[in-house]
Amino acid sequence: MKVNFFMVGAPKTATTAISQYLGAHTNVFMCDPKEPYYFSSDIGPSPFAKGPRQYLDLFSGVLPNHTVVAEASASYLMSASACQKIYDFNPDAKILVTLRNPVDLVYAWHSEMLYAGEESERDFERAWALQGERARGRSLPKLCTRPLLLQYERVGMLGAGLEKFIQRFGRSQVSWILFDDFKADPRAEYQRLLQFLNLPIEIPDQFSKINGNKQHRVPILGRSVRYLRQRFASPINMAYGMFGVHTSGIMVKLDRLNTKTVDRPCGQTAFRNHLKSVFRPDIQLLERLVQRDLARWYI
Repeated sequence: MKVNFFMVGAPKTATTAISQYLGAHTNVFMCDPKEPYYFSSDIGPSPFAKGPRQYLDLFSGVLPNHTVVAEASASYLMSASACQKIYDFNPDAKILVTLRNPVDLVYAWHSEMLYAGEESERDFERAWALQGERARGRSLPKLCTRPLLLQYERVGMLGAGLEKFIQRFGRSQVSWILFDDFKADPRAEYQRLLQFLNLPIEIPDQFSKINGNKQHRVPILGRSVRYLRQRFASPINMAYGMFGVHTSGIMVKLDRLNTKTVDRPCGQTAFRNHLKSVFRPDIQLLERLVQRDLARWYI
């Protein structure tokens, strides 16, 4: 069976949690790794599939009971080419876009990039100011492998991303979940997703928090592990740091021991207000698309 369901992002919007819950459903096959990044080659090559055959091999475990065959690459929403490539691959596929206040999202993404070793500037306001330089290939962190991931404004343009998928696939094939809704009532949002996918209702016993804000206990050790894995490990192990793909090996185990979950700073009011003004037109587009009042995100 062809891959027929794509969770396309955005990142830091509960895609990891939702994919884990879906992966436990009797009638769902979830790709492992859940994020093969195959259709977002403009952001960077997939470390898991260099061509169509390798990509399809990721789904070799599909059984007759798996009516939904899925993957969940959070890079697809920000990719300039993924939407069309997915459509060319399977025009009948269903799409899920997960959404979040873009101001909160870009703060969360910056924190994720610091943890992953892609970002080196710890102050988000300064990292935001570097976007223009970095777009020209300057001021990039030494360990950065995918510079487009540091274009925070692009990551946060969720309205434009959702509109692109709706225009290509049509509204009947595209659904969305707001992070705040999922956090407030995960059971209801998950059940709505199952209905969208025409799946029997199988609800987890509990919905626990997954993939919280991570930091390295010893930052220099985290950077050293990242360097060693880039230089010596296989492409699959190198992919771990980018979107949280878990693999085996001493480097990964060391990284886990060096990881803690902490609360994320909310940022200075003046800069947050600046970000609200940047994202306001895109949020207003999003309001029209999802027919929800999201003014609290930009006021």
